[in-house]
Amino acid sequence: MNRPNVRFLGGEGKRNRANADLYHAMLCKAWGDCEVIVGHHVNFQFDGDLSTEDEIPSADCLLFDHDIMLAVFGDTAIQVMAHIATLRPYEREQYVLSQYQARYPGEHIIIHGPVSQ
Repeated sequence: MNRPNVRFLGGEGKRNRANADLYHAMLCKAWGDCEVIVGHHVNFQFDGDLSTEDEIPSADCLLFDHDIMLAVFGDTAIQVMAHIATLRPYEREQYVLSQYQARYPGEHIIIHGPVSQ
């Protein structure tokens, strides 16, 4: 049996932190102004109200959430999600970032850290 050569737990945290600005921009585009903290999960709350606190359990849950992606990418959301389904983690964010910047050219987002696992 082959064992994975990827460290999923540590890799997910690195991936999330490297792409925190992108996730934050996407959530604000989808839901309006919200506070976002990215670590192992993507946490958010609205208006400083802890009763609104919630989390998205993983980057892929965010990237494949139809409501979020439709709010961000409109009628191209399904095409974006279909394409990123063929990509590896980190490559997904690079593609989503390119599509985001094409759709919102005035917004500048930087991916921090590694662009591959």
